[in-house]
Amino acid sequence: ELIQGAIFQQGKEKEEKNEFVPAAQIFESLVARYPSSKYADKALFNAAIDYIKADRADKAIQVSSQFLQKYPNSDLAPQMLIALATYFDEKLDYPNTARYYELYASKDPKSASAPDALFNAAVFREQLGQYNQAIANYQSHEKAYPTSEDRMTVVFSQGLIYEKQKKYADAIQTFDRFAKTYGKRSPKSVEAYYRMAQNQEKLNQLTNAKTSYQKTVEMNKRVGSNDQANHYASKAMMVLLEKDFRDYMNIKLVMPQNVLERNIKRKFDLLKVLKKEYLKIIKMNDPEVGIEALYKLGLCYQDFSNALFSAPMPSNLSPEEVQLYQTELQNQALPIEEQAIESFESALAKSFELRVYTDTSRDAYKQLSQYKPKEYPPVRFELIEDTYVVEPWSSQYAGGKK
Repeated sequence: ELIQGAIFQQGKEKEEKNEFVPAAQIFESLVARYPSSKYADKALFNAAIDYIKADRADKAIQVSSQFLQKYPNSDLAPQMLIALATYFDEKLDYPNTARYYELYASKDPKSASAPDALFNAAVFREQLGQYNQAIANYQSHEKAYPTSEDRMTVVFSQGLIYEKQKKYADAIQTFDRFAKTYGKRSPKSVEAYYRMAQNQEKLNQLTNAKTSYQKTVEMNKRVGSNDQANHYASKAMMVLLEKDFRDYMNIKLVMPQNVLERNIKRKFDLLKVLKKEYLKIIKMNDPEVGIEALYKLGLCYQDFSNALFSAPMPSNLSPEEVQLYQTELQNQALPIEEQAIESFESALAKSFELRVYTDTSRDAYKQLSQYKPKEYPPVRFELIEDTYVVEPWSSQYAGGKK
């Protein structure tokens, strides 16, 4: 026993000199010579840690596996697993990071660090595209730690993964469960209803999707919004307006005269409705959706002015009456065209002000280049991509919890 203690001490002395590989080799030799020594588990543990410190990943894995096989019930096992997970995280070796977090959580599930370890493992599996294992980890976490502060993230992340897997029914069920469980407490429920609607559309459940979009807007008012909730509520409002927008664009100014007059009134009345609703969205101050609403409002004005400019002439008019008729239509159309230009310019100005460059920004510029080619000369946009992105919630945790 004295010899064993002396060998162990030699290893410790090497560690103090930061000679980690020689230290690890001494500890390994102790275990090889005296496998039943009272120092054996500590020696093998030290060897694995020393290989970690020496950045010898291959040996760290080999020795730690040997340790866990020989001493699965050692009090040192959880500490080793966390050390390995942390090491491989720093090495950007995420498969091994996830693996050792999972081993830690299964080895010591009641420890204070186990919930975070299992959560981290789930996030890393998700980032690696290993979705089935990520779902399994999230579900295990949800079952084992029902009072965890991460519970909302755990549930929501499952819905996001089901979306990525195109398991739309599972995604709908998960987001619905989230909204019903946390709806009164979290603005995140706004996004949950929006995502439900998106997935219902993919399954052609259009009536359900409309209801979910409506709930998105209602929930945003009920729970108290934040910027991200406001974003999804604004997007839902845009979707709900789309039918009215299409109906408006489909109203054509055609003869006979009574139909022409009726359609002008219908178009004007629907324009007032659309303007009111788009202004509501703009006032919600979401950068991306506000710019889109300004652009859509510009399209409404543009369509009306173009329709008036090209409206058909009654066949029974004299040349003088035709000229008067055309002048009157132009007098009505020009102010509306100015409003279209103003809306497109507002969309573009807001894009530049907020540094939000999207397809809508590009389209607004293209419209303006037709109206004011000197101020907005045609340019190529092939290399411009959307730079405003609302990231999925779980991506905030992509690096794991320390």
